[in-house]
Amino acid sequence: MDSGPYSANSCSFDKSGLVVAVACDDGILRLYSEAEGKLENQLRGHEDAIQDVKFDNNSKALVTCSSDCSFFVWQ
Repeated sequence: MDSGPYSANSCSFDKSGLVVAVACDDGILRLYSEAEGKLENQLRGHEDAIQDVKFDNNSKALVTCSSDCSFFVWQ
């Protein structure tokens, strides 16, 4: 899994363990398939580094918080 030239600050696995969400310094949330390490999606919205990411208990949503003092709920 490659977060590009930016640091990864946090990661979270979904309930199945098949998807990992990676919070990066460039403000992009990256989703990878764990088995292949393949980048599946990039979610943009934060204006600064994402500091933390967590899946909810049912893996239906992700919550991220950023250095820009915002948090997002991704569904």
